[in-house]
Amino acid sequence: MANSPSSSSPVIRDVIAERVSRRSLLKGSLASGALIAGGSFVGSLFAGETHAAAALSTLGFPELKRVYDKTHAAAEGYETTIVARWGDPLVAGLPDFDGNKVAAAEQEKRFGYNCDYIAFLPLPKGTVNSDHGLLCVNNEYISPNVMFPGMTEDDAGKTMSKEQVDLGMAAMGHSIVEVLLKDGKWSLVEDSPLNRRITVNTEMTVSGPVAGHALMQTSADATGTKVFGTSYNCSGGFTPWGTVLTCEEGVSDLFGGDPKKAPTADILDRYGFDGSDIYGRGRFHDRFNIDKEPNEANRFDWVVEIDPYDPRSKPVKRTALGRMSHEASTVVLNKDGRVVVYMGDDDYFEYMYRFASRARPTIRPSRPPATTCWTMACFRSRATTPTAP
Repeated sequence: MANSPSSSSPVIRDVIAERVSRRSLLKGSLASGALIAGGSFVGSLFAGETHAAAALSTLGFPELKRVYDKTHAAAEGYETTIVARWGDPLVAGLPDFDGNKVAAAEQEKRFGYNCDYIAFLPLPKGTVNSDHGLLCVNNEYISPNVMFPGMTEDDAGKTMSKEQVDLGMAAMGHSIVEVLLKDGKWSLVEDSPLNRRITVNTEMTVSGPVAGHALMQTSADATGTKVFGTSYNCSGGFTPWGTVLTCEEGVSDLFGGDPKKAPTADILDRYGFDGSDIYGRGRFHDRFNIDKEPNEANRFDWVVEIDPYDPRSKPVKRTALGRMSHEASTVVLNKDGRVVVYMGDDDYFEYMYRFASRARPTIRPSRPPATTCWTMACFRSRATTPTAP
């Protein structure tokens, strides 16, 4: 856990309580998901009580029972379809997937592991299309105890072989796949030139105020402007100009070595680094060993912008959006024309952040709908598209 500072800033439930009146809730402004019965909406929201106003929901099916088992449940009258799963090929000609034999180089051409944030961007770009598009998916972490026979969750960092470590590195990051709805079923377009994996081995550019800083410079990149890779990609967002933001949510346990002996020990402590190296990267790769490459850790925990429509483009780490355990980067066009990004730090007792641009991008009058999903919530946007930002 990060060493969180004390603060007099208000907690989010108090901010909501101050700004949202009971009258506005009763008028139905938040009726689709709010509890208004006897107590405050805020207390209910954060205490996890049953939503008494569920009958007002626009969802046309009953809530599923909260059951944790091996059954993939679906609401009555609905069915589930697997569109993409770990190991599915993103290029033609790959052999049938065998999780016990796949190598890291091959994994770079296959769908990643453990999905989190999902965004759907329509094809062709600039159209309104809900049955053909790009599915942009975060592959947040791996489960070595599931991937490798005989492995337990606790001993993975110490016992994984180099081949297993490298496979795990290649299985995390981000997957971009072309998908198509045909005859009521979604499927992956296996040989699409837009299919792409973004992993810890993908070259990226550093932009913003941190680009070139001494603490971003390593033996592999003396300029501090080029980074290889991304990891722990949790939630994210999409922009009005058709790119995806994938958020790095804390890489503190991916590094080995002794952070207390590092020149930046106080910074590493603030970000929760303890040398735990739960996936064994530091045993085989110097860049993930703080004793050998102390600045490499500073090159993670940013928001990464990806252009899914251009597979040749380099992702960009947008350091102006801050360094933290990013949970989501929700982008809106403000009434005054500026771009505003809302973010949260998902570590304990941390903060929510708002970034507002100085520039006001020129916009066109239409924007294709994009859907973004995480956890159990999905939202649809009809924002407008700027010209080249």
